[in-house]
Amino acid sequence: MKARVLCLVAALGAVLVGLTACQEDMARITVQYATMKVIEKGDTPAAQQQRAARIHQIASDAEGLLKGVTVTVNLLEAAVREQVGKLNLSPSDGFLVDALISQVVSDLQQKVGTAALNEDQRFKVAKVLDWVISGAAQAGG
Repeated sequence: MKARVLCLVAALGAVLVGLTACQEDMARITVQYATMKVIEKGDTPAAQQQRAARIHQIASDAEGLLKGVTVTVNLLEAAVREQVGKLNLSPSDGFLVDALISQVVSDLQQKVGTAALNEDQRFKVAKVLDWVISGAAQAGG
C-alpha cells in the first residue's frame, strides 16, 4: 500500500503538468506496474485479492471526489494525506511520503495555483485513477 500511495501522488503530479503521448504511455505503464507490485506482495492469493479490492476502492472513491465537488490542489492533498494517515507507516516511510506529497503539492500549485482544476486537469487525474484500477484488476484476478 505504501508504494501505491507514492506512485499515485507522483503520477497525479506528473499527469497534471502535461505529458506527451509517449510520456503518458510510460506513466501508465509505471502506475500499473507499481500497483501490481504492491498487490503481489500479499502473502497469499486471498491477501492479494484483498489488496486489489482495497486499491480499487480507494481509486474509485477518488474518482467520485472528482465528480462531486470543486477540486483544488489543496483538496487532493487533503484526500491523499487522509489515506496515508490510515496506513500506519513507519517513521521513515512517513517522512518519505510526507516529503513526496509536499513536493508534488508545491509543483502543482506552481502550475495550477489555488484555483479549481479545470475539466482537462480533472480528466487527466481520472485517467491516472483508471490506470490504478486497471492495474489492480490485472493483479487481483
